[in-house]
Amino acid sequence: MMMILATTGASGLYSTPFGRFEFVHVEHSSKQIEEQAVDTGRPISIAKKEWAYKDLKEVKRNLHLIDYVALFTDDVNFP
Repeated sequence: MMMILATTGASGLYSTPFGRFEFVHVEHSSKQIEEQAVDTGRPISIAKKEWAYKDLKEVKRNLHLIDYVALFTDDVNFP
């Protein structure tokens, strides 16, 4: 399993017993992150799906894995 995460910090790839994690640097301000993230009550922010899609296109990662029906359908179970 590989998880790709956007970060305002340094890019890097980490292999762990839980899978591989790739951090990809993006240029976002704290205000942008606040406005475009879903509050999960946890330390890590989760981007709204439209914003995550925009970032994936910018970094050209895993576009073939996108579920376009889910992308363009309103969420029922996730804020």
